[in-house]
Amino acid sequence: MHISKPLASGLTYSLGRSLYIPLTSRCNTLTLPQTRGPHFLLPAEVVSALCRVRDAENQKEQWKHWCMYLDTSETPQLLPKAEEPVAALKGQTEEITDSEDGLQPSVNELFMAVQENIGQQEYQSVVFAGEGEPTLRPIALVALAKKLKNIQSPPLRLTTNGLMSNDPMRSHVLQSNAISSVSVALMTHDSDQYDELMKPVIPDDATNTRSHERVCQFIQEALTAGLAVEVTAVEHPDVDKHQTEQYAASLGVTEPVRWRSYFP
Repeated sequence: MHISKPLASGLTYSLGRSLYIPLTSRCNTLTLPQTRGPHFLLPAEVVSALCRVRDAENQKEQWKHWCMYLDTSETPQLLPKAEEPVAALKGQTEEITDSEDGLQPSVNELFMAVQENIGQQEYQSVVFAGEGEPTLRPIALVALAKKLKNIQSPPLRLTTNGLMSNDPMRSHVLQSNAISSVSVALMTHDSDQYDELMKPVIPDDATNTRSHERVCQFIQEALTAGLAVEVTAVEHPDVDKHQTEQYAASLGVTEPVRWRSYFP
């Protein structure tokens, strides 16, 4: 698989013919890399970009020098330990706007990085994904998606755990008319096992605090909104693949479950 080094501010990265935009390092479950197991390695360039997002978000330079080294390395790396899951990020209770949400990295900075990247390489898709959960920044997610659609970027995809902590904004994200497809981490057919695998954190004021139900609801609402929906799961030894695939189909998903390898 061809992997390009981070460009512009180093906040984005590419895998194959897709450009990835990490909006945050924070998550309301275990992070995507964590779900892949304790020995899951990422390309050095990807780890560099994700650590730069951590620094931008925390307004620090903790990883600056290591990132400079990683930009020249071809050795796959473990991503440093993630922060604990959070139910929500500050400032995400307002109505959706076409502007900034006050968090870093900013919408404008990410937009300029994407513009530079798609000006230098042909991509099949632009993906909102990274270490953290993109829907924890729904204002930035929708604002950036609309800006990218206006410049006729490649199709936009959202990779998410589907929990969508902010209930009022779920419809804004799914009906933004900018994102064309979503990839949702269903993980398993069993709600108790889901909690064990993902360690979800749900706001106390959420309309539904049952995490697996929330994921299933997100999948069904995405289908209703006309989005192309893919569900994913990790080949954890305790997960029943057959039942998970049947359950995904019962939700209305027509594409096969995309299984990702587990690295114990």
